[in-house]
Amino acid sequence: MNFEITSGINDKPLKVVVYGPEGIGKSTFAAQFPNPLFIDTEGSTDFMNVRRLPKPTSYEMLKEEVMYAAKNKLCKTLVIDSIDWGERLIIDHICQKAGLKGIEDFGYGNGYVYLEEEEGRFLNLLEEARSIGNMAIVLTAHSQIRKFEEPNQTGKYDRYELKLGKKTGGKSSGLIREWADMVLFVNYQTFVSEVDDNGKDQNSNLKAIVSKCNDHKVDLDVSIHLNAGGGTGTEVYIYSDNSKSKDEAERIAKNISNTLGIRNRGVKVSKNLYVLRKTNSPALLIECCFVDNATDKAHWNADKCAKAIVEGILNKSINGHVNAPTPSKPQTNASSQLGTYVITASSLIVRTGPGTGYRRKKKSELTANAREHATFTGALKNGTRVTVKEIRDGWARIPSGWVSMEYLKKA
Repeated sequence: MNFEITSGINDKPLKVVVYGPEGIGKSTFAAQFPNPLFIDTEGSTDFMNVRRLPKPTSYEMLKEEVMYAAKNKLCKTLVIDSIDWGERLIIDHICQKAGLKGIEDFGYGNGYVYLEEEEGRFLNLLEEARSIGNMAIVLTAHSQIRKFEEPNQTGKYDRYELKLGKKTGGKSSGLIREWADMVLFVNYQTFVSEVDDNGKDQNSNLKAIVSKCNDHKVDLDVSIHLNAGGGTGTEVYIYSDNSKSKDEAERIAKNISNTLGIRNRGVKVSKNLYVLRKTNSPALLIECCFVDNATDKAHWNADKCAKAIVEGILNKSINGHVNAPTPSKPQTNASSQLGTYVITASSLIVRTGPGTGYRRKKKSELTANAREHATFTGALKNGTRVTVKEIRDGWARIPSGWVSMEYLKKA
């Protein structure tokens, strides 16, 4: 038998896997490939201006859409977003075919063997589709942290892997990595800074926060944050799917989304967040919006967001108006107390009067000089120099409004 020998590069469209944590921008990155067409298995492109096929409701529909795009040459890049949500369709297909309710019902781990085999057949289908449609294939996937031990090393360490079936994760992840021409991992770059006067680092601060929470018996511990990293929308984290805070979390996510007019990313489970793991009471962590997203930034309103959170916790509407306290008479201020101060807080809210009962000011309401040193929410940044003209009940009047004296240091 004779064989033809060839040389050089085989110029074929790429098979690419992009994986990383949720909300980091995997879909946005995939949309930069040439003439992309999305098969969106999880709804992550709802707020993106991209071409997409209908969301597949079954494994058969997913396969049909893949071949439909290939045979009709609808794109130069077919994006399946994401493969781990596509895996759920495969699991449903296998279980329905066997007349079982779940993958564990096969017994002896056989269900996971069938899953791995079917995933291999699906990758072969994608290979065929690539050839027929002359199109690149991009698979996005979420990541998870797993313990790993090198054969020639002592001790285990954590590493990121594709978030696939809990018992086939290693094999399925390896299978997809072998199939791909290019595997890309994306992650956040984290900078840790001291956020209070007591803790030396982030871990110390978190321990202090949890310690204060656990000093009191409460029905719910709430941690409120602003998100970042290229995503959009609001989301709420809980420790487990059975958490007693799940109902509140769902209401809060829905309320913030409806109130601010931003995407509802839903309730997510995380066992890695310290506050959720260590608090005695049910807890939830709210990511109100993405501060580095132009849409979220334009829709941000702290007072409306706060009201949405409170109503989500209480499960009832509340009066949004806060009665301002009756102004007290100005104190006699010695000239030595007035003058230039430096802000020591990471950011300091400016209010319309001397107390938390007064409305916080927007950035547009500050003086021109103050706006140059303010965040987009209107809070003055750490290190900003301010001129105190009056002190009343622990509050200082500056040209832009009133701020707490607790976070001011005489210059």
